[in-house]
Amino acid sequence: MYILDRQSIKIIFQPSKILLSIFWAFLVFFFISYILFTLFSGMPGQESHFTDYTGIEEYIEEDIKFNMILDQTEIFNKYLIWLKSAAVLDFGPRYSDGMGELYPDLKVAFNISIKLIFISLLIGAVISMVFIFLSKIPWVDNYFIKPILTLSYLHLLIILVILFHFSYTFGIPELFAGYLSLVIGGGVLVDYYSLLKSEYEKVMTKDYVIFAKYCGFKELRFAMTELLISFLSITLSRIPILFSGMIMLEVYQSGHPDFSGIGYLIWVSINPAEGSTEFHVAYSATCILVFFFTALFYLNNHLKYSLSPKLNAK
Repeated sequence: MYILDRQSIKIIFQPSKILLSIFWAFLVFFFISYILFTLFSGMPGQESHFTDYTGIEEYIEEDIKFNMILDQTEIFNKYLIWLKSAAVLDFGPRYSDGMGELYPDLKVAFNISIKLIFISLLIGAVISMVFIFLSKIPWVDNYFIKPILTLSYLHLLIILVILFHFSYTFGIPELFAGYLSLVIGGGVLVDYYSLLKSEYEKVMTKDYVIFAKYCGFKELRFAMTELLISFLSITLSRIPILFSGMIMLEVYQSGHPDFSGIGYLIWVSINPAEGSTEFHVAYSATCILVFFFTALFYLNNHLKYSLSPKLNAK
C-alpha cells in the first residue's frame, strides 16, 4: 500500500535519500558508460580512436585498435577526457573530420525520441483506462476489448506496416500512426493494460476502500492516491520497453524528420551502408540514453520506497 501523507512527502524530499539515489544513479552510469567505452575502443576498423576528432586517420597507414584488457590505462585516460567534456555538454564534432557540432543534433534527436515515448504512453494510458472501465460490461470485454488486445501480440513491424498503410491510404497523420504503432505493437498495450487493471482491482478490493464504500463514500476518491502512485510506477517502468519499439519505428521511417530520434541517430552512425561510421556519435548518444534510463530507474525506486511504509521500514 502506498500512502501520500506528510511523512511520505518528507521522505520524498529528504536530502539524504535524494543524494543517495543520485549517487547510485551516477555510479551505475559511470560503470556502464566505461564498459561501453572499452567495447567501442576495441572495435575493429578504426583508423584512430573514436574520440580523436582531428581527422588524422588519413595520415595513419594501419588501423588502430586498443586491446580491451592490456590497454586499460590508455582507455581509462581517454574516458576521463571524454567524461570531462561531456560534463559541460561538449560531445565533440558531428563528424570525425571535425565538421559541425554534435550536441545540437543529440539534443534534437533526444527531444524527438522523448516526444514519441511520452505521447505514446499518454495514448496507451487513456486507452487502457477506458478499457478497464468498459471491461466491466461482459459483451464489450469479450467482443471489443479482447480482440483489440490480441492485435498487440503481433510483431511491431507488422503493426507498423499495417498502420502506415492506413495512414497513406486514408490520409491519417503519420505521427498518429507512429504513436499508435508504439502503443499497440510488440505486446506493449496488452502488458500495460494488464498491469494497470491488476493494480486497479487490487487497490479497489482493499479493506479501507471497501469500508469507505459501505460508509457511503465514493471509494474511488479514497483509493485515488494509491492508484495514481501505482499508475506512475507502472508507467515509468514501461518507458524502456517502449524505447526498443521506438528504435524500430525510427529506423522504419528512416530520414523522416518527425521520426529521426536518437535511436535512428545511433543506427545511422554505426551502419556502413549509410556512409562513414561515426562511433563517437553512437557512443555519446548511447550514454545519454544510459543516463536517462538509469536516472528514471532510481527515481521510480525512490518514489516506491518513499511512499510504501513496508518498503520504507526495511
